[in-house]
Amino acid sequence: MVLSHRIFSGPVFLSIFLCFIFVSTHAQGKIALQKDDRISMIGAGMGSRMIHYGHFETEMQLRFPRHRLVIRNMCDEGNTPGFRPHPGRPQEEQFAYPGAKSLVPPRFLANSSPAGFFENPDQWLTRLRTDIVLAFFGFNSSFSGPDGLEAFKKELSYLINHSLRQRYNGESQPLMALISPTAVEPTQGVTTGETQNANLKLYTEAMRAIAKKKRIAFVDAFHPSLAWFKDGIRHTVDGALLNDLGNQKLAKLLCDQIFGNGNPDEKRRSAVHDAVMDKNFYWLNDFKIPNGVHVYGRRYNPFGPKNYPFEIQKTRQFTEIRDRAIWAARIGQGTRLFFDDDAPGNSRLSAGWKFLGAPEPVLSGKKSLLREGKGNTQVVVDQFRYPHEVTDREEEFFAWVYLDRKNPPKQIMIQFHNGNWEHRAFWGQNLIPYGIDGTTGRRRMGNLPSKGKWHRLSVRAHQIGLDVDSKIYGIAITQWDGKSYWDRTGVHFGNINLEEEDRKTIRLPKVETNYRSDNIKAGKLKYTPGNESINHLKMAPGYKVELFADEKSFPDLANPVQMSFDNKGRLWVATMASYPHYRIGDPKPQDKLIIFEDTNNDGKADKQTNFADDLHIPIGFEISHDGVYVSQGANLVLLKDTDGDDRYDEKEVVLSGFDDHDTHHAISAFCADPSGAIIMGEGIFLHSNIETVFGPIRGTNGGFFRYAPQSKSLTRHAQLKIPNPWGIAVDSFGQEFFLFSSGPSVSWMLPGNINARYGANLSANDLLESNKVRPTSGLEIVSSRHFPDEVQGDILINNNIGFLGIKQHQKIDDDPGFKTQYRQDLLYSTDTNFRPVDLEFAPDGSLYVVDWHNALIGHMQHNARDPNRDHVHGRIYRITYPSRPLVKPAKIDGASIPELLENLKLPELRTRYRTRRELRKRHPNHVARAAKEWAMAQDDDRLKLEALWVSWGADRLNKDLLLELLRSKDHRVRTASVQVLRSNLFNFDNELELLEKAASDSHGRVRLAAATTASYLPQTDGLSLIDKVREKGINPPFIASLDDAERALQNSSETYEEDKNHVKVPDHLSLSEGRLFIKGAEIYEKEGYCGTCHQENGMGLPDAGFPPLAGTSWVNGDHNRLIKLTLKGLMGPIEVKGKKYPGLVPMTPFESLLNDYDAAAVLTFIRNSFGNKSEPILPWQVNKVRKDTREKQGFYTPQELLTAHPN
Repeated sequence: MVLSHRIFSGPVFLSIFLCFIFVSTHAQGKIALQKDDRISMIGAGMGSRMIHYGHFETEMQLRFPRHRLVIRNMCDEGNTPGFRPHPGRPQEEQFAYPGAKSLVPPRFLANSSPAGFFENPDQWLTRLRTDIVLAFFGFNSSFSGPDGLEAFKKELSYLINHSLRQRYNGESQPLMALISPTAVEPTQGVTTGETQNANLKLYTEAMRAIAKKKRIAFVDAFHPSLAWFKDGIRHTVDGALLNDLGNQKLAKLLCDQIFGNGNPDEKRRSAVHDAVMDKNFYWLNDFKIPNGVHVYGRRYNPFGPKNYPFEIQKTRQFTEIRDRAIWAARIGQGTRLFFDDDAPGNSRLSAGWKFLGAPEPVLSGKKSLLREGKGNTQVVVDQFRYPHEVTDREEEFFAWVYLDRKNPPKQIMIQFHNGNWEHRAFWGQNLIPYGIDGTTGRRRMGNLPSKGKWHRLSVRAHQIGLDVDSKIYGIAITQWDGKSYWDRTGVHFGNINLEEEDRKTIRLPKVETNYRSDNIKAGKLKYTPGNESINHLKMAPGYKVELFADEKSFPDLANPVQMSFDNKGRLWVATMASYPHYRIGDPKPQDKLIIFEDTNNDGKADKQTNFADDLHIPIGFEISHDGVYVSQGANLVLLKDTDGDDRYDEKEVVLSGFDDHDTHHAISAFCADPSGAIIMGEGIFLHSNIETVFGPIRGTNGGFFRYAPQSKSLTRHAQLKIPNPWGIAVDSFGQEFFLFSSGPSVSWMLPGNINARYGANLSANDLLESNKVRPTSGLEIVSSRHFPDEVQGDILINNNIGFLGIKQHQKIDDDPGFKTQYRQDLLYSTDTNFRPVDLEFAPDGSLYVVDWHNALIGHMQHNARDPNRDHVHGRIYRITYPSRPLVKPAKIDGASIPELLENLKLPELRTRYRTRRELRKRHPNHVARAAKEWAMAQDDDRLKLEALWVSWGADRLNKDLLLELLRSKDHRVRTASVQVLRSNLFNFDNELELLEKAASDSHGRVRLAAATTASYLPQTDGLSLIDKVREKGINPPFIASLDDAERALQNSSETYEEDKNHVKVPDHLSLSEGRLFIKGAEIYEKEGYCGTCHQENGMGLPDAGFPPLAGTSWVNGDHNRLIKLTLKGLMGPIEVKGKKYPGLVPMTPFESLLNDYDAAAVLTFIRNSFGNKSEPILPWQVNKVRKDTREKQGFYTPQELLTAHPN
């Protein structure tokens, strides 16, 4: 086997010919680049984050301006040499190469339920025709410390062996370079980096040794980065993640160490960098396309095939065009003239070159070339001393020509010489006898231009067979008969007209709508204006609603999704007109973060400022003490306004690796806890892998993240079996509540605050006991003196399909948790396009509601590109209680620290929320000292708790106060104190003693807080603590939390619930029927399928119009009737178990969502669950009904089915 000779050490190239039985390897050293090399980057977060900065590729393209390099970044946060988690690949393909599954840590073997056909790493590398692989590994693995070193070395060695066996480019093995992680930068208040760097050094040296053994290139980025950090300038975001400066230095280090020094043209850097970032945008919309669940995942059918294959093809065309734009930018735009006022110099000329000036026609300069004669005549120039080298197939050769009015030629031709003359373009008749018709040696471009005026002739390089690297040594001007003048002839290079090139890409197919006006889930395509829509809103007695803003007054208010009031009392609103995600060919996303003001206090917005207008799907944001944190797909970004003009001017990618496989499930609905840490919800199907200075944080299939800006720390706050959390609220004692939009439930967070394990999700509790309607979106706690006294502390829930409005439930304290009692419908709309998605109390005590306002709302029920999806409407409403005075807004912005501390006595939750935020802006030492003194003057433990939270938010935790409050007489204060302790365990030497007391507390809530905290302790201590809680007891619904905390300590991926692969099959079913039953259980639980409406227990949601499945003849009766309604859907009045339902909400038709086997499986499951016991449904029965009903259009009605299949 011949080994590549493209590896060199120092100035001397090595030609090595080695033969191995299994793997050929190459010498360690630098890689000699060749023209057209295709470089692919694989690995983890250091490589992945480079794409946000673009410096590495910019440096490469500038150093090698004629190489036409194609660089693709395939890195992703959380990757290890053998583990490549992805939600769109099956479970068995979560690994990088054959055999990797046996090499990765056991915790990664948990079934995280991924699904889809996203290509694996080898397939991508082959698709990209990779010549060179740059591998970035070691960071994530280093957190396993010395104990994990040998396993890492084995995992990495196998990857290299595997990679060197491949022929990704179709011809030869790839060249490889291995890059170590950079060091951790000491960061005040975050980390010294000592522990991390000790491990990183070990792993770097291991990588060096492996690279040497495998004879591949190696870059030690660890030791150079230690030197960078000595200059006192920040190189990282959090100590580990490189910022812009760090990436600039890394880029030069990689180029120097892998490919050698170059001489970049600094004048071109800005233009090349802009082109690289533009290309990266489109590449990310291919390799990491948002909403991948519809593109290649479990929701690909039924709509995905209609548009996504074409969108991906077009995206790849756009990306390739941007490669050419990079190559053009690095050379620079320019024009080379072959001749203008005189014949070309430094070349060989034929006879006949004759230049004349006025009064003969002249275009530019003083002269033009005269051509005149009979028959075939020409002038020729060749042997250019400096030949022109074609850099792009679209380069434009041009010539200006003027045809004499009285004696025009019959044909004109331009010929180009690149070793031969077989590159010709002509206009007019076909008389000149050169070349073969229809080939690039004789390309007809059209008719002769009109006489008596100057015309610009042009031809693209590829049209006449000139490819990249073709060298033009000469040209010829040829004509048949007549008289003409020629001027300004040459070639224009380095200018890629992106708009023109993009138009040449494929046209996307037209997507047809499946909108039906009789589907109550959909609204009306005729939108009611905002000033009229207000009349459709019905309020509870005593309340009043007004329109604050709409799309007519503020056209940028398109699809608003979240809002928040700032410390000045202004309303911030995030809009996402690009939802569900950017479509290739459209203008780049321009979603916004808007500040609305009511300057004349008339209850209506009259001023708009766009803080940001270049966002994409900002489904979560939080105004913080150091800027505004915004959800941006896979990234959490921080936007800063440094000059005070209310527009951001600095953007930092704080964390990356969050999953946006389903865009409305990505991190969203941000809410700060009492310390200022941001709680972010995340939905099902997702596999997030975020790298931090403290190690990788992984989350699967629903849950919450908590990010503390002060300490730059991210935790998996809770990992729960929830489809799509969209609404978080915190009560006066720090208890967090949330809801999830696909279900009707409101849940309490604390039972799920357990140290998360990969692939393990605990079921969330449900506090609602009645009046449950799905879906829900937006949660707020009533805390306003403007609202009646009796409703204080109530929970407000937005509903936006089954019920269009706000439901209100009383929150009642219980042991250990809470229960609720339905109070009233606060607001209800008869406008079917009303979609309330967020709500928040304003500084004056009024309640604001954001209306997304869209006719189509179903994520599965309609194509993502359905033309009737709205992208322009949006409303904001303001609710008041006129018989009570509005609240006088507290002074927050500009207030002194003592004034702010006094604000904490006010009853309004949101006032205290914003006050704590303002305090976090102030000097932490001053705040901590003032809060300590203020707390000493308070008698109320709740106020002391506020002071404790303030010290926590200042990152100056008052430990003495925490110890005092752990002994409070109020169980709510004690619980909150344990929760503070959980986030600050490292600050205490006696944390176990403190938690043992909490584990024996008289109130179950405190004990439960101790048990969940135990999951973060060393195993022995944690298990002992949970045993103490069990001894004292806990109410049965919350035993699951204790069990799950134990499993966390035992590093088990199982949860309290039976794993779906261990579903108990009823004894009366046969083996094959049992397999159907197990598969059906899995389908039943899928979001948006059966369990979403009919509930986990099969009892449905009668109040919301969803009947039960248990004990009903509709399920247990005629199997053909059941199959029909499953395939085609059901709509209309229906009676189930003696209760009549209006049937306004149709049942989803599953004809295109389930194949015969899956349909039979889920029907078998429901006919033999929830107390049902009926004959199973078999696939052949489904297939027969499917064929018999293929002509049936639309939903069945219950009456139609009962007529055909009576009970």
